[in-house]
Amino acid sequence: MCFIQRKVTATKRMRPGIKPKKLDNELTKEELLVRERRRKRNKEAAAKKRIEFKQTVGILESKKIKLESENDSMMTEVAQMEKKMARMKAALREHECVETNNTQQFFPPSPNQEFFSDLSAGFIEHFEEAIPVETAPADQEKMPVTNDFFDGFFSESKQLVAPTNYVYQQENDIRSFFGPEEPTKMPVMPPSYEETQQMQQNYVQQNQANRGNVSQSLTAMDLDILFSY
Repeated sequence: MCFIQRKVTATKRMRPGIKPKKLDNELTKEELLVRERRRKRNKEAAAKKRIEFKQTVGILESKKIKLESENDSMMTEVAQMEKKMARMKAALREHECVETNNTQQFFPPSPNQEFFSDLSAGFIEHFEEAIPVETAPADQEKMPVTNDFFDGFFSESKQLVAPTNYVYQQENDIRSFFGPEEPTKMPVMPPSYEETQQMQQNYVQQNQANRGNVSQSLTAMDLDILFSY
């Protein structure tokens, strides 16, 4: 009989938490009233926490649904952009202005490039149509040409100098109208071998005739000044 009573008391007590040291029937009226108030406060706080938890779960569920919908919309937009990019690439391959050959792209020239190419072509044609300078004979191509014809008479060493194809010429009518200006370069024919020998002979004769007036120690600079006119 005692065993049955213990079993009944055990089934009646279903409260969570730590088991109290004293049972309710062992407490006085005041202690029992304090315990009941405390249980009521704990019950209300637990109910409040359950409500807050449910609200938090509902908010998170709504955010989850919103994020999933945004993700789906972004995936559809990405798929549309990929399709559009594929169409643009196909149209770019078929365009006549672009030729993909060995991973190289060639574009048509712009109007500015065509204008400058026309100018450069005319510039090159102008110099190609110029009168070519007459070359020396084959047996005289290796003859050293010096600035001074009498360099060998006064010095043992000869300095090779490339022949010039230009002389400085001044236009008298322009100078008289506009004043003195810088001399212009005019292409001329270089003297031939016979003319060079004749000029040397003339200079020797003139030097012998005017030996008393001309100093014997002429320098290369003096000769350059004489032949520059």
